[in-house]
Amino acid sequence: MLIEYSEKYLPACVKIYLAAFKSAPFNYGWLTEAAGVRYFTDIQRGPRFLGYVWLAEETQNIAAVCLGCVDDYFRGALYEIKEIFVEPASQGRGLGTEFLAAVEKDLTNRGISCITLLTRREIQAYDFYLKNGFAENAGAALMAKTLK
Repeated sequence: MLIEYSEKYLPACVKIYLAAFKSAPFNYGWLTEAAGVRYFTDIQRGPRFLGYVWLAEETQNIAAVCLGCVDDYFRGALYEIKEIFVEPASQGRGLGTEFLAAVEKDLTNRGISCITLLTRREIQAYDFYLKNGFAENAGAALMAKTLK
């Protein structure tokens, strides 16, 4: 069941985030609970923040999380996904696709016409996004500069 995110979900979401990203394929050993809390708090404090959680029917525990923000763009409002993840025990069973479809439906009802996100090609999430109708934007480029 899709629920709009509220700050009361922060501790549970951070716990799931750590479980998802400290293990394979990411293996972010440097990731700590304090870093997760700071990261999520920063996202929540962003302008036009909008997040979602998916509650498992049988337990009412959080099984998936999507955090992002709404931006006005020249073609209308878009939703930028900052983080989206499914608890490890629920992965690979279609929950991510069901969750994403529910998020898309809610965004459509809000008049949002586009979803954007950033991912890496070499991880499973890339194929998940392709399977769920996302495509690379050939006209866009991620620019980065490493600072010393």
